Amino acid sequence: MYKRQAFINIQKDDNGILTDVPFNVGESTFLNVSDVLSNTKLRKYALARAFRELESFERKYINFNELSDIFKIITKTKKKISNVILVTEN
Repeated sequence: MYKRQAFINIQKDDNGILTDVPFNVGESTFLNVSDVLSNTKLRKYALARAFRELESFERKYINFNELSDIFKIITKTKKKISNVILVTEN
C-alpha cells in the first residue's frame, strides 16, 4: 500500500525556535506530519493553525446553506478542544 508523505509548514522566531505566536516573525520550515503529531507544542500549533484556516474557509463560504452542517461540526469541535490548542494571532 502506498503511504503518502505529508508536511506542515512551521514558522520559527529569529533564533529558530517555535514561539507561542510564530506567525509574524522569522522563517518557516516544513516538518513531517508524524513529527508534528508526536510533539505536544507542535501539535497544538498545527491545530490552532488548522482552525484558523477552517474559520477562513467558513467566512468565504458562509452563505452556502449546503455547508451549514460542516460549520456546526467545526464550531462544536473547536469548543471541545479549545483548552488544548495554542491561542495565536493572525
